[in-house]
Amino acid sequence: MAFQYFADPENFAFLRDDDSPCAYCGSTGLRLDGGNLYGTSQIEAVCFACVERGALIEDDISTNSVNINQVREALGRDSAEELTNTIIYRTPKLPTWQDAFWPFVDGDFAVFLKIASKTDFVDQTQFAESILPDGVSVPNPEWQWQMLPDHPINNLK
Repeated sequence: MAFQYFADPENFAFLRDDDSPCAYCGSTGLRLDGGNLYGTSQIEAVCFACVERGALIEDDISTNSVNINQVREALGRDSAEELTNTIIYRTPKLPTWQDAFWPFVDGDFAVFLKIASKTDFVDQTQFAESILPDGVSVPNPEWQWQMLPDHPINNLK
Protein backbone atom coordinates (compact mmCIF):
# COMPACT_ATOMS: atom_id res chain seq x y z
CA MET A 1 0.00 0.00 0.00
CA ALA A 2 1.45 3.35 -1.01
CA PHE A 3 0.59 6.54 0.84
CA GLN A 4 1.47 9.88 -0.72
CA TYR A 5 3.13 11.25 2.43
CA PHE A 6 4.28 8.08 4.23
CA ALA A 7 6.83 6.09 2.26
CA ASP A 8 7.11 2.81 4.18
CA PRO A 9 4.16 2.14 6.50
CA GLU A 10 4.88 -1.59 6.70
CA ASN A 11 8.13 -0.83 8.53
CA PHE A 12 7.52 2.52 10.22
CA ALA A 13 3.81 2.84 11.09
CA PHE A 14 2.40 1.78 14.46
CA LEU A 15 0.87 -1.58 13.52
CA ARG A 16 -1.31 -4.07 15.39
CA ASP A 17 0.42 -7.33 16.15
CA ASP A 18 -2.67 -9.30 17.15
CA ASP A 19 -5.80 -10.54 15.38
CA SER A 20 -7.95 -7.44 15.96
CA PRO A 21 -9.86 -6.93 12.71
CA CYS A 22 -10.16 -3.63 10.89
CA ALA A 23 -13.01 -1.68 12.48
CA TYR A 24 -14.40 -0.82 9.03
CA CYS A 25 -13.99 -3.85 6.75
CA GLY A 26 -13.01 -6.66 9.13
CA SER A 27 -9.71 -7.53 7.41
CA THR A 28 -6.83 -8.88 9.47
CA GLY A 29 -3.92 -8.03 7.17
CA LEU A 30 -1.65 -5.06 7.87
CA ARG A 31 -3.52 -2.76 10.23
CA LEU A 32 -2.69 0.44 12.07
CA ASP A 33 -3.00 0.38 15.84
CA GLY A 34 -6.15 2.33 16.68
CA GLY A 35 -4.82 3.12 20.15
CA ASN A 36 -2.52 5.72 18.59
CA LEU A 37 -5.29 7.62 16.83
CA TYR A 38 -7.18 10.73 17.96
CA GLY A 39 -10.94 11.11 18.34
CA THR A 40 -13.93 10.70 20.61
CA SER A 41 -14.56 7.24 19.17
CA GLN A 42 -12.02 4.51 19.73
CA ILE A 43 -11.09 1.63 17.45
CA GLU A 44 -8.59 -1.15 17.92
CA ALA A 45 -7.38 -1.39 14.34
CA VAL A 46 -7.84 -0.01 10.84
CA CYS A 47 -6.39 -1.51 7.67
CA PHE A 48 -4.31 0.48 5.19
CA ALA A 49 -7.03 0.31 2.52
CA CYS A 50 -9.64 1.83 4.83
CA VAL A 51 -7.23 4.58 5.90
CA GLU A 52 -6.46 5.37 2.28
CA ARG A 53 -10.14 5.54 1.27
CA GLY A 54 -10.92 7.90 4.17
CA ALA A 55 -12.95 5.61 6.43
CA LEU A 56 -11.72 7.43 9.53
CA ILE A 57 -13.56 10.58 8.42
CA GLU A 58 -16.87 8.82 9.19
CA ASP A 59 -16.00 8.72 12.91
CA ASP A 60 -13.82 11.85 12.98
CA ILE A 61 -10.83 9.76 14.04
CA SER A 62 -7.60 11.39 12.96
CA THR A 63 -4.14 9.98 12.51
CA ASN A 64 -2.16 13.23 12.49
CA SER A 65 -2.30 16.92 13.31
CA VAL A 66 -1.54 19.81 11.01
CA ASN A 67 -1.08 23.53 11.48
CA ILE A 68 -4.19 24.44 9.50
CA ASN A 69 -3.49 28.17 9.65
CA GLN A 70 -0.08 27.70 8.06
CA VAL A 71 -1.57 25.62 5.26
CA ARG A 72 -4.49 28.02 4.67
CA GLU A 73 -2.10 30.96 4.51
CA ALA A 74 -0.02 29.21 1.86
CA LEU A 75 -2.80 27.63 -0.23
CA GLY A 76 -6.13 29.25 0.51
CA ARG A 77 -9.05 27.73 2.42
CA ASP A 78 -10.43 25.24 -0.14
CA SER A 79 -7.09 23.81 -1.24
CA ALA A 80 -5.94 23.63 2.38
CA GLU A 81 -8.92 21.56 3.51
CA GLU A 82 -8.48 18.90 0.85
CA LEU A 83 -4.74 18.61 1.46
CA THR A 84 -4.95 18.65 5.26
CA ASN A 85 -7.65 15.94 5.20
CA THR A 86 -5.14 13.73 3.39
CA ILE A 87 -2.71 14.06 6.31
CA ILE A 88 -5.32 14.09 9.09
CA TYR A 89 -7.42 11.11 7.96
CA ARG A 90 -5.68 9.28 5.10
CA THR A 91 -2.05 8.99 6.20
CA PRO A 92 -0.59 6.73 8.91
CA LYS A 93 0.44 8.47 12.12
CA LEU A 94 3.97 9.80 12.36
CA PRO A 95 5.90 7.34 14.56
CA THR A 96 6.63 9.70 17.41
CA TRP A 97 5.88 9.66 21.10
CA GLN A 98 5.16 13.39 20.99
CA ASP A 99 2.19 15.17 19.50
CA ALA A 100 3.50 17.11 16.54
CA PHE A 101 2.22 18.89 13.47
CA TRP A 102 3.04 17.13 10.20
CA PRO A 103 5.79 19.28 8.62
CA PHE A 104 4.55 21.65 5.90
CA VAL A 105 7.30 23.17 3.75
CA ASP A 106 7.20 25.24 0.56
CA GLY A 107 3.49 24.71 -0.05
CA ASP A 108 3.25 20.97 0.56
CA PHE A 109 3.55 18.42 3.32
CA ALA A 110 6.85 16.63 3.78
CA VAL A 111 7.02 12.91 3.02
CA PHE A 112 7.93 10.74 5.99
CA LEU A 113 10.61 8.36 4.73
CA LYS A 114 11.95 6.63 7.84
CA ILE A 115 13.42 7.13 11.27
CA ALA A 116 16.87 8.53 10.65
CA SER A 117 20.25 7.47 11.93
CA LYS A 118 23.72 8.93 11.40
CA THR A 119 24.15 6.59 8.45
CA ASP A 120 21.46 8.52 6.54
CA PHE A 121 23.61 11.66 6.38
CA VAL A 122 27.02 12.44 4.88
CA ASP A 123 28.01 14.25 8.07
CA GLN A 124 26.71 16.37 10.93
CA THR A 125 26.56 19.47 8.73
CA GLN A 126 24.20 17.80 6.26
CA PHE A 127 22.06 16.64 9.18
CA ALA A 128 21.92 20.16 10.67
CA GLU A 129 20.83 21.58 7.29
CA SER A 130 17.98 19.04 7.12
CA ILE A 131 16.31 20.09 10.37
CA LEU A 132 12.97 21.72 9.71
CA PRO A 133 11.81 24.58 11.93
CA ASP A 134 8.74 23.57 13.92
CA GLY A 135 7.83 27.03 15.19
CA VAL A 136 7.86 25.75 18.76
CA SER A 137 11.41 24.98 19.76
CA VAL A 138 14.87 26.04 18.70
CA PRO A 139 16.76 23.11 17.16
CA ASN A 140 19.94 21.95 18.83
CA PRO A 141 21.70 20.14 15.96
CA GLU A 142 24.74 19.08 17.98
CA TRP A 143 22.66 17.41 20.71
CA GLN A 144 20.24 15.92 18.16
CA TRP A 145 23.16 14.50 16.15
CA GLN A 146 24.55 12.85 19.28
CA MET A 147 21.13 11.26 19.95
CA LEU A 148 20.98 9.61 16.52
CA PRO A 149 21.98 5.95 16.49
CA ASP A 150 25.16 4.96 14.63
CA HIS A 151 23.44 2.05 12.84
CA PRO A 152 20.71 2.07 10.18
CA ILE A 153 17.11 1.82 11.37
CA ASN A 154 15.12 -0.46 9.09
CA ASN A 155 11.85 -0.65 11.04
CA LEU A 156 10.18 0.20 14.34
CA LYS A 157 10.93 -3.20 15.82
